[in-house]
Amino acid sequence: MTFRRPMDLELGPDGCLYLLENGTAWSGNKDTQLVRLEYHAE
Repeated sequence: MTFRRPMDLELGPDGCLYLLENGTAWSGNKDTQLVRLEYHAE
């Protein structure tokens, strides 16, 4: 997985890691997103 300009990380109460991405530009960009990462044990 590739991230563009990650800004902040936080571990949520549900055990997932949340990542805030600023995207390719500092303003007016359409690829800003909040990503939820879940851990799955095999």
